[in-house]
Amino acid sequence: MEGSNNLNKEQKASVEILSNFLKENDVVIFDSVTDIKLKGGKKNQYQGKVKRIVQNQYARPNINGLFSKLMNEHLIEEYETALREGKEVEKPETYVASKPRWGTYVADGVLFHNNQIYVSLLPFSNEGTVHTITLSDKPIEDPSEIEGFPTDSSSSKSPVSVRMYNIKNITNIRNDKGEVLKVDIETGNISKLEK
Repeated sequence: MEGSNNLNKEQKASVEILSNFLKENDVVIFDSVTDIKLKGGKKNQYQGKVKRIVQNQYARPNINGLFSKLMNEHLIEEYETALREGKEVEKPETYVASKPRWGTYVADGVLFHNNQIYVSLLPFSNEGTVHTITLSDKPIEDPSEIEGFPTDSSSSKSPVSVRMYNIKNITNIRNDKGEVLKVDIETGNISKLEK
C-alpha cells in the first residue's frame, strides 16, 4: 500500500503482525493509556499529569470497508423505519467512507502518520470495559474538578464511530481465544505472545 515505503524494518514487521491479527478476528479487546490534553496549554499545572486508562475495550477492526457497510445498514434501517411510519423520504445514497484527514493506510485497518502506527477500530460498549481518569497516577472520581479538563463536545449522532488509536497508547490487544499482541509503548513495536 502507499506510504509503506516510509516504514523502517521494525515498523513493517509490526504492521504485518497487527494487520494479520485484525484480519483473523471479528472482535478484538484492548487496554490503553492516553494522555489527556487539558485546556490552558503549558500554563496549566496539570498538563501532562492526566491520563485516561481503558481496560477491556471491545472493538471491531475497521477492515474490508466495515465502517461504510455499517453506515449503509444504518441509513437503510432509518429509511425503512420512515417508510413504515408513513413519511415521504428519498432512498439514501450509498455511503462511501472518505480517505482519512491525516495519515496513509499501510495495510487494511492500519495507518502511518508522523512516523507513528495507528490502528482503525470501531469501539463498542461492553459491561466489562473500565474507564479510569488519573492525576499523577492516582484515580480521580470527578475529572471535571481538574482545571482545564475537556468536556465531551461530541456532536456526532452517528450510531457507528471509527477511532484511530496510536499503537503506542495500546498496551495490548487480544482476542477471546487467548492470543495477545504486546505493544512496546516506547517504540510502538508489536510482538505476538504465545497463549
